[in-house]
Amino acid sequence: MSTATPPTRSDPQTAARDLQPRDGEPASGRGARVLLWLTVLGVCAGAGLRIWLFLRNQSQYYDELMLSLNVAMRSYGELLQPLRPEQVAPPLFLWAQRLMVDLFGVNDLSLRIVPVLGGIAVPAAAALAGRRLGGWGAACLCAWATALNPNLLFYSLSGKPYGQEPLVAAGIVLLTAATLRDRRRWPALLLAGCVAALWCIPVPFILAGAGAALAVDWLRRPDRRRALAPLAAMAVAWAGTFAIVYLTSYRDPQTAAYLRRFWAPNFPANAASVHDAALLFVDGIARPAALQGPLAMVPIALYLALCALGAWDLLRRLGAAYVALLAVPVLGMYAAWAAGQYPLEVRLVLFALPLHLLLVALGVTRLGRALPRRAGAAAVVAACAVLAVLPLRNLAEYLRVPQFARFRQSIAYVAAHRAPGEPVYVSATAMVTWLFYTTDWRQPETERTRRIFAWMAATGPNSGNMPSRHAPVVHEGYDRVLGTPRGPELFGVATGSETFVGSRRTPADPGWGENETDRIRRAAGGSTAWVLLRNFDALDAALRRGGAVEVDRQDAGAGFTVLRVRFPRPRGDG
Repeated sequence: MSTATPPTRSDPQTAARDLQPRDGEPASGRGARVLLWLTVLGVCAGAGLRIWLFLRNQSQYYDELMLSLNVAMRSYGELLQPLRPEQVAPPLFLWAQRLMVDLFGVNDLSLRIVPVLGGIAVPAAAALAGRRLGGWGAACLCAWATALNPNLLFYSLSGKPYGQEPLVAAGIVLLTAATLRDRRRWPALLLAGCVAALWCIPVPFILAGAGAALAVDWLRRPDRRRALAPLAAMAVAWAGTFAIVYLTSYRDPQTAAYLRRFWAPNFPANAASVHDAALLFVDGIARPAALQGPLAMVPIALYLALCALGAWDLLRRLGAAYVALLAVPVLGMYAAWAAGQYPLEVRLVLFALPLHLLLVALGVTRLGRALPRRAGAAAVVAACAVLAVLPLRNLAEYLRVPQFARFRQSIAYVAAHRAPGEPVYVSATAMVTWLFYTTDWRQPETERTRRIFAWMAATGPNSGNMPSRHAPVVHEGYDRVLGTPRGPELFGVATGSETFVGSRRTPADPGWGENETDRIRRAAGGSTAWVLLRNFDALDAALRRGGAVEVDRQDAGAGFTVLRVRFPRPRGDG
């Protein structure tokens, strides 16, 4: 069967065809209207769900807080430099976050405005891409699948850039498809690619798909010499923009070395990692928590089969350029992983979600077109329902369990119940939370924030994730004390327990718990002290061995615990 050649110009006939339903989709009638309104409903449901979660105003989680501290403490120019502690984010995203802080202050809501707006736009952009490539049936499926995806929801409410990346991918797909239909639109695509390079870290994969699509289209053109200049201009502009961002913001040897160790389990090391990488392709869509064992492979196999059918349908109707547009980013990501250059983890593959969802949507609509008109529309609606229901248990669990909701409240509890002069001990892994939620960002104490940030860096990457000393901890950190009007603040030393993705935390260095207990006991002076811990129970046990009695405990979730302990008075005190 011959492959259709995309039109080279925009003319009335082409514009009229663009407004018509795609390849066999009914031009009118109840089925088309149902799909249209279901698509709108899916986009609105996704927006409403994200706005509701945004207004719950949950505390930021640990990874968010580390990036938020950079946004709060740095100027626009300083945000172009490598971030600490061991954080990486695209410059335009950081500038947008900084703008929100300037407008609305440093708080959890202001730092989530940009992410939630991007998250709201993802279902709409995915639906538009589905409409462009496959009609309202594909648009409906893309809208609902992205609206209810738990991973997209989570990162829509995160002050990190991961939730913006699917929007960039869907936007580049739309602009590339428009350029393939009307080649005079290439300047807009060139500019969008440069902006994407400033907004999205995995943009090389996304732009590789756009470049591959344009290259395939160029190879089929009779006027290749004249058409080469726009293609070369885009390649040079995109590569140059990303190279500048990489050299100024991303290329930091310290951060690169740490992240390489941190993500080591997510590189191809054994059969298990290969199996996990394959499952990531459908995580949150066709990998339902309700199904375990071999039964879980049934929806996964169906999903992959629909991807293949969608690619074949796209090749038959629109040509190889459109297949390259969707497939090259995904294949490039897995190729980079196989070469040991890109780790695979849920948040790092999120950008590819709209791309393979589009292929699945095209596969579903292809099956729908094989049926009579009404039955085809019903089949598409049923497929949308099935693919929306599969992740519902994951979604329900996410909505039921507060996600890191009590960090801010736990810090406020300490402030409300702390007696005058009562010391507070903050472990190395809890410093980020304490610094963010105890600083008055309207009038920050620059010296206090600078000293705490320096102590965070001294405890190792990501504040506390330092390798073992291979020696006992003896009399460390006794100078890490800040005097405040409310009482002394003690800041912990590194445990010597390093942890990475998928690995268990190793034991603390010998003597660490006793060292920190002695510091707290001296500051308490036979009275009470507050202790903030995160993901480490060794100090809790050392405090009990040291005679401390627990008088209050607040478990904030996500491993964050607030203790109030009382020490016996030293002998000889009256």
